[in-house]
Amino acid sequence: MKKYFLFAFIIIFSFFIFADDYSIQFGSFKTKVRANKAIQNMKGKIDTTNCYIVRADLGEKGIWYRAKYGRFQSKEEAIKILEEFKKKNIDSILVKCKEIKPSNITTLPDTKGKIKFAANNTNYDTKNLKIVNETLDFKIKILNKLWIRAVQKRNIIKINEMIPKYKKLLNQYYDSNNIYKVYYMIAHSFLQLKQEGNAIIYLDKAFDTAPKEEKSAILFEKGYVTYIFVQNYDKAIDIFKRVSIEFPTSPWALAAQKNINQILKYKVYNIN
Repeated sequence: MKKYFLFAFIIIFSFFIFADDYSIQFGSFKTKVRANKAIQNMKGKIDTTNCYIVRADLGEKGIWYRAKYGRFQSKEEAIKILEEFKKKNIDSILVKCKEIKPSNITTLPDTKGKIKFAANNTNYDTKNLKIVNETLDFKIKILNKLWIRAVQKRNIIKINEMIPKYKKLLNQYYDSNNIYKVYYMIAHSFLQLKQEGNAIIYLDKAFDTAPKEEKSAILFEKGYVTYIFVQNYDKAIDIFKRVSIEFPTSPWALAAQKNINQILKYKVYNIN
C-alpha cells in the first residue's frame, strides 16, 4: 500500500514540477527598477498583488527583468485573463513559465510589505538558442514579404492584419536574441496606419531588446518619426542628441547631428 501511495505522490509531484503553466508578461526591462515601475503603473487597472518579476539571463543579450502577472496551469484560464488585459489596452503576451519550481523561487517585498515571488529563468544552451534565432528569422522573412505586398498596394486592412501575426511571434520566440526585429516590424506597421504613438512605443521595445550594434539605428529612427510624423521638434532634438552622446562612433551620430542642424536652420524649432 505504501508503495502505491509513494508512486502516486511521485506522479502528482512530477506533474506540478514539469507540467506546462502560463503567465502573462506585460513588459521586459533592463533594470529591476523599471520593471517595478511598470508594475506600479498597473495599479488601478489590474490586481498588482498578483504581479511579480522574473530575472532572465540571456547570455550575450544581458540580464532582463520581466514583469509578469499570475501563474496558470490552464492555458484557457490564462487566455481569458489575457483578453481582459487587451480590453484594457494593456500590451501583453501569454508566455510559458520556465522557472524551475519550487527550488528557484525567491521572494521580494513590494511597497506594501506583501510578498511577491521572482525566479531565474532557465537558459537555452548555445545550440538551441541558435536554432530559435534562425527559426524566428525565417518566420519574420515570410511575414515581411506579406507586409511589403500590403504596403505596396496600400492595403490598410492587410497591414492591420499583420500586427497580430507579428505579435504571435512575440509569444512564441520571446527569448530569442532577434525578437527586436519583430518589435521593429510592428512599429512600422503602426506607422503605416498613421498611429505614430504606437509606432514609437514599439520602437522603444525594439531598442530595449536589440543588440548594442543595432541600438543607434533604432534610436535614430525614433527621432526621425518624432521629427517628421509627430512633429514634436523639441523631443526630436533630445532623441537625436541621445544618439550623438550614447553612440558617438556610430554613423547615425553624424546623421542625428545633421537633423538637429536642419531643424534649427529652418527655424522649425524655436530656442527659448
